[in-house]
Amino acid sequence: MEYYKTNGDLFLRLEPGEKLVETLVEVASKEKIEFATIVSGVGMIEGLEMAWFCVNDNNYDTYRVAGTYDLSSIAGNISPFNGAPRTHVHIVANRPDFSTVSGHLIEAKAHITMEVGLRIMDNTGFRRMSQPGRPATFITRK
Repeated sequence: MEYYKTNGDLFLRLEPGEKLVETLVEVASKEKIEFATIVSGVGMIEGLEMAWFCVNDNNYDTYRVAGTYDLSSIAGNISPFNGAPRTHVHIVANRPDFSTVSGHLIEAKAHITMEVGLRIMDNTGFRRMSQPGRPATFITRK
């Protein structure tokens, strides 16, 4: 993994086999990033683990998705939760026949390479929290 940070932006390049979510958390910890939005991402990915949030169970149903995909779109953020960086990432990835898989990403590995752009937005007071009676976690201000 290599990354370059400048003027509130961070460009990250992953090598084959590196895990996207794990790497985002690692970089956010190392650089002490309080909050960042994922603004771009391209590359080939594999080893997808996706999820669907089941509101009734207040939990994610996870699915492993076999194959290699072209990352077409990525969106999300990195925010603090219980003192550590937490990601919330969604992707759209396409197969060779141009059909897609999309949804909440738990993890994916770079196949050939992956390039991700972050916009760092520190000093916002944003954090991720949970609230009794409300499913999932959400972003709020301190």
